[in-house]
Amino acid sequence: MNAQAANQPADPAAGQVADQVAGQVAVQTDAVADGYASALAELEEILGQLERSDVDVDTLATQVQRASELISFCRERIANARLRIDQVVAGLDD
Repeated sequence: MNAQAANQPADPAAGQVADQVAGQVAVQTDAVADGYASALAELEEILGQLERSDVDVDTLATQVQRASELISFCRERIANARLRIDQVVAGLDD
């Protein structure tokens, strides 16, 4: 078994760690991108490549898979931001 395989969790859900931070739940996942902005920029780059008329069919599946990962990452970031915003707004009512 190589060193990289030893670091990979057997269960994808095991890659998620939830911990309590100042009364808020923060969820960390294996990094797909450095952040929302970089994920979005990469996604736009992939989209631009896919929209071209000379798309390389040999890399098409790989690009679509990567785009799917980035979309999931961005959706998760948006959901986490919404949760934090809701918690902050709820705290204003106290």
